[in-house]
Amino acid sequence: MGLLDDLRNASEDDDGGGADYAQAWRWEKEGDEVEGVVVSVSSRIHDNHPEGYPIVVLRQPDGTDVAIHGMTYGLKDEITKRNLRPGDLFAAIYVGKKASGNTGRSFHAFKVASRQGDGTVPSNLSVAEAAPADPPF
Repeated sequence: MGLLDDLRNASEDDDGGGADYAQAWRWEKEGDEVEGVVVSVSSRIHDNHPEGYPIVVLRQPDGTDVAIHGMTYGLKDEITKRNLRPGDLFAAIYVGKKASGNTGRSFHAFKVASRQGDGTVPSNLSVAEAAPADPPF
């Protein structure tokens, strides 16, 4: 059975891509955390981020996939400077809202760690992508 057969047999609600979409990580309170193996790294253009922001899909230890949207400047910078690749290890903890020492403006702070992996992603599930219409907030 080929891809065209899959499309012909798909329901009207199916996007046709056959992709499973990872739910967005929704940090809400101090101490919310996420950890896993990088499955994919992509970017998305958004009204508030016309230059784009990074999205990292992680495979968590329980086998589920989660998408981390780097929409806050701190998280965006942390993800970008790490040059993550599939198979790398990544973890983040939401520290809470903090005030900038320079401007006094508040921002969302995160602790982030990564470690270069061996390039392999656990294959217990299909590779998920970030859902096109799944903003993190």
